[in-house]
Amino acid sequence: MVGAKKYILINETIDLGWGGVILHRIQAVRDIPRYGIKAGDLGGFIESEKNLSQDGDCWVGGEAWVSGEALVYENAWVIGKARIYGRARIHGCVQVDGEARIYEDAEAYGDAVVSGNVSVFGNAKVFGNAWVYGEAWIYGNAMIYGYAKIYGKARIYGIAKVHSYAMISGNVWIYGNADIDSALVANGDVRLHGDANDCGVLPCPRE
Repeated sequence: MVGAKKYILINETIDLGWGGVILHRIQAVRDIPRYGIKAGDLGGFIESEKNLSQDGDCWVGGEAWVSGEALVYENAWVIGKARIYGRARIHGCVQVDGEARIYEDAEAYGDAVVSGNVSVFGNAKVFGNAWVYGEAWIYGNAMIYGYAKIYGKARIYGIAKVHSYAMISGNVWIYGNADIDSALVANGDVRLHGDANDCGVLPCPRE
């Protein structure tokens, strides 16, 4: 329903302590069946209507918040205690929950799931049907997509790509120009970097 508001800002606020940034809790003014939201239900917090589109089924719920120039739109769902800020873009049908942080110029979209204590920042992108959870960090210009799963304390950065059905966990670090595009399963203290790919990867010493 384009043009009709789906939420309003109410008087309940929180002060982030970031130079006077005040967030306002939202309240639905119409039903959003996709997420079981009824008119009158309370949502999470946003700094202004610039943070959450009035169009589509996108929603910020629970104790989640969005601030700065960050934007949640289309049918994205941000819940739990997730934090979206900076100039981050959250869209498509992505779900962000737990205590996940997406900030700076990072982007999450498609049918991806970002959960747990994950941090996605820099110019990183998580999209497709990828899942990122646990305490993983995705940053720099890294891209996670396809049906890849990243979890544990994995670190993906540089211009690394992890996609297809790759599964990365533990303390694995993937960086540089690494392109992991098969059903690779890596865990432990493996380091994949440079021009590493699914055809020939070797652990490298901790740096």
